[in-house]
This record gives sequence, C-alpha cells and structure tokens, in this order.
Amino acid sequence: APSAHAQQNAGQQGELENDLSFSRVLLASLPLLFLTSVASTKLGLHKLSGDIIIAAIRTLVQLSCLALILTPIFHSRNHSRLFTCSYVLLFMLPLAAYEATARSNLTY
Repeated sequence: APSAHAQQNAGQQGELENDLSFSRVLLASLPLLFLTSVASTKLGLHKLSGDIIIAAIRTLVQLSCLALILTPIFHSRNHSRLFTCSYVLLFMLPLAAYEATARSNLTY
C-alpha cells in the first residue's frame, strides 16, 4: 500500500498538472500567437497580423476578468443553487444582452 507521503506527493502532482494559472496559459498561447502572426506577415497580410494580436490581447483581458468573477464561485464550499442562479440572472444575462445589442447594426 502506498505511504501517506507518496499519496500526498501524487495529490500535489495532480494539482500541478491541472493548474491553469495566468502565466501558464499565457506561455502556452504565445507560440501559437507568434506562429500565426509570422504566417500572416509572410503571406502579406499585415493588417491581419495586427488584428490577431489585438484580438488575442482583448481575449486575454476578458477571460482574466471572467476568471476573477468565477473563481470565488467555484472555490466556494457552499455551492448554493440560489447564488449561482442569481449570478447568472443578475450579471451574465444583462451583460450578454448588452453585448449582443451593442454589436448589432440592424434595428427593428
């Protein structure tokens, strides 16, 4: 039978493998961003290269903000359905509605 020390080390190893920290995600995305930018520049698509970099930065900022909001919910010991439903109804739905209408060029 594995010792308590071996089980603790295995648990720590599992936590390290599943860690999606900001720095790890950033390091994983940089090579893809770099390759895409180089390829679009080589193909003469200079505007596309800039658009890709701007989109990547916007995505990084938006997902970081979302992580700041969702992390306390997922780490909470009390997974209250009422809290989760109120979060979705009072924050996520109005934000999604605003974003959908702000981007639309068509009006009725």
